[in-house]
Parts: sequence; C-alpha cells; structure tokens
Amino acid sequence: MRERRATAVERTREGIGVRLSPANMRTGMTNDGRSGLMLKVTVWAAAAAAMVAGAAAADEKRLGADEITALLAGNTMIEENPPRGGGSVSVTWSTGGRISAKTADGYSDTGTWWVDGDRYCRRWNTWADRKTTCWTLTLDGRTLSWYTENGEKQGSGELQR
Repeated sequence: MRERRATAVERTREGIGVRLSPANMRTGMTNDGRSGLMLKVTVWAAAAAAMVAGAAAADEKRLGADEITALLAGNTMIEENPPRGGGSVSVTWSTGGRISAKTADGYSDTGTWWVDGDRYCRRWNTWADRKTTCWTLTLDGRTLSWYTENGEKQGSGELQR
C-alpha cells in the first residue's frame, strides 16, 4: 500500500489531528468531515495578534554599541517587576563601567557592565550567581527593554534621564 504524503501547505493541529489541505481551506471541512471554521478563526486570530505585536514592537529601537554606552553611562533605571520579586529595583550605571542596584525591600549589589558587540553585558558581585549575562537592548521613549539571544524579552524599566 502506498503511503500518502502530506503536502507542504497542509497544517496539523496537535492533539486533535486536524489536517487542512488547500481544498479543505476553501470548503471549511477537515479531512474527517468536521467543520474547520473554529480552526480558521483561531488561525486568523493568531495572525492578527502577531500583526498587533509587530506594530507595538515597531516603536522599539534596537540599540547599537555606541548608543548603549551613551544611554546607560551616568543613567538610572527603575524596573518595577524584577524577576526575583521584592518590588521595584533601581539600577545605576557609572561612566567607568560600574553598576549598582538597590531593591525596594533593601537588597543591594554592585558589579560591572560593558558592551560586547551590540549587546549590553553585566556581572553582579553577588546576585545572579556572579554570572555574566548579555542582552540586546531596545528603547521605546524612556522604556529600556532587554532580550536574550533567542529574542525572549527578559524585562524592562523606565530610564530616569
């Protein structure tokens, strides 16, 4: 018996095994005869959400090395919801590559910061297990956001100047 090969345009929805071929997309029926309307609505909603997210991200400007240095040196940022909790954290970058931070609940640390290519890097003396971490930075107005290598947003804060 010859095995049927799926075409490149077929879509499979995990968990329920719904497949839509180009003919199914026109008729609104799945391969087993069920209505594909809900799946079509889901696909269109996902596409619309992606367009809205893209439009919001369009206001963010990705920063290059010179821009990162000029923006951070001598500046302070307030991050309202840091990953470790504890309320807001105030982070200050000095012109000499030093960084200091203090949380609303009284914890503080110092460390170093630098620019590597077009990425901002920092290493705390105590926090984050003293590991070096680097991010891509974007700026939207006074909101600074940082992203991992794979594009995952890690956080954001409001620059004070």
